[in-house]
Amino acid sequence: MPRPRPRAALTAAVAATFGLVAPMALAGPADAGRPAQESPAQDGRSAAPGSDRSTDVSATERRRGRTPTEFALRSSGFATDVKGGQIPAAAGATALAVIGCTNKAGIDRSNDLASVEIPGLGTVSATKTRTWTSQTGDEVAVTTRHSVGEVVLSDSPLGTLSLSAITTTAKASHDASGFHAYTNTDLGGLTFTPPEGQPQELKLPVPGQPITIPNVATISLGSTWTREKKDKARAYANGLLVHLIPTDTRVRVAHAGTEIFSGIRKGVFAGSAYGVSGSLGGDLVSLGRNPVQRVPCQGTGGEVRKSSLAGIDLAGQVKIGAMTSEGMGTQTDGTWGFARAKVADIDLGGALKIEGIVAQATVERKGRKIKRSWDGSSLGAVTVNGERMTFPDTGPLEIPGVAKLEPLVVERLKTGMKVVGLRVSLLDGTGAVLDLATARLRIGRSGN
Repeated sequence: MPRPRPRAALTAAVAATFGLVAPMALAGPADAGRPAQESPAQDGRSAAPGSDRSTDVSATERRRGRTPTEFALRSSGFATDVKGGQIPAAAGATALAVIGCTNKAGIDRSNDLASVEIPGLGTVSATKTRTWTSQTGDEVAVTTRHSVGEVVLSDSPLGTLSLSAITTTAKASHDASGFHAYTNTDLGGLTFTPPEGQPQELKLPVPGQPITIPNVATISLGSTWTREKKDKARAYANGLLVHLIPTDTRVRVAHAGTEIFSGIRKGVFAGSAYGVSGSLGGDLVSLGRNPVQRVPCQGTGGEVRKSSLAGIDLAGQVKIGAMTSEGMGTQTDGTWGFARAKVADIDLGGALKIEGIVAQATVERKGRKIKRSWDGSSLGAVTVNGERMTFPDTGPLEIPGVAKLEPLVVERLKTGMKVVGLRVSLLDGTGAVLDLATARLRIGRSGN
């Protein structure tokens, strides 16, 4: 980050921008409560207006071959996922296919790629991801299958590593005997070609016995994980795990995941809250979503679930204080819930500090009608070079040479809403954008 501007110049610029105006007024306490009225679009902050009108979802879904069930279903699959080391964050999941929170059988999604090059890694070829929900007799199931024709890890002067014919399957289901989880992985071949010499066929790894090519990579059989309980089943599987030694990068190959839960009565929830997300230095460093607290498809039974994080320091450029994420959803006392995220403070290189950032999205469904509220969202004080100021009610603000600040970004969704407490775009030439305190919640019709 460039050296902060002199105190006098920066303070003068900020004072001119902020002006002597009243602080932003926000309705409602920070405690959760049902939305008393529709309030997602004030002062032009609604980014994506939607309609409250909906059709008879049950009839519509049946016409499309999708049938409501009493279970919540989720799934995902992808070819490769790269984490850590020197690989850019942009090298994320390839051939990704996802089914979010739903209770419908008859959904079928796929994502096929003939070939894709991953920067700093190599090439992935002939990838096929398919994930689908089904109802056959008394069985309701969600299944994901992923196959990879070949993964060539070629970005090494020591040689080329090729993984071929990897197939992973995960299935979670319920029938007359209860919940069930199943995984299976099939592996084809493993070949290493040195810079000079003939290709070498290597033995495939077995559980607990990885294969290591000195100074190149360690290849392990992917992990599998299943859980079967009286109210849910989960199944996850990775075909292979590859650790690239020169760059300390880890690659998951051929991932499949599925989940099924009981408890869908009147609505299907989909929501999450998290303290920080975005990127620092363009796409080179991704922050992910931390700490994240999700509202599961079936809700939480009225229980408030919470996640916390003490704080993070982003390479000395940005310091983010304590963060708390909360979520709740109930179908017993009406169908409603909330997602809420709090950030104690953020410090941008000592020149700018913002305190007390809160985002809250509260949604209630009554039949076809959706009520939304961002009550409880708030922003605290701003301090520039030790001088305390307050946010004006004028939307985005720009502090020359430091950051552009967008307070309380509210997006109206078809069956819910999303609130970002504060969006910070750094003006240091890196292209970094941070979302602080994000709350998102939707409630779809169950059709039951």
